[in-house]
Amino acid sequence: MYKLSDLNGRLLSFGKASSGQSFYIPVTFEFDNVGDIIAGSFVSVYLLSTPQSNVISVPVSAVTEEQGLNFVYLQWDEEGYKKQEVNLGQSNGDRVQVLSGLKAGDKVVTKGVYQVKLAAVSSVMPEGHSH
Repeated sequence: MYKLSDLNGRLLSFGKASSGQSFYIPVTFEFDNVGDIIAGSFVSVYLLSTPQSNVISVPVSAVTEEQGLNFVYLQWDEEGYKKQEVNLGQSNGDRVQVLSGLKAGDKVVTKGVYQVKLAAVSSVMPEGHSH
């Protein structure tokens, strides 16, 4: 993820309306290319607005997805974790708003999330028989 301000960027132009068949509006930016951005590329852009107060948010990296549902892992003690379903709201590309599933003070795993997820899956014993 890049911040336009870090790349000496500026807005060049933008469309005034979307067409009847598309919800997209063309926007053109100019910035100093650090070498790994291809000219003319289409990108996902997050427009930042006024900061919101009284919101619970977590880093995007803390969220995992399984079958269309979103989860985070809560730390219960030194070695115990719980998978917690969350409903997500707005995102700025770095952090995502949690609408439900967390409360203030919950300890959320933000680094090593996939290691926790893999450890949880590997400790599950399959039921039935195997061949």
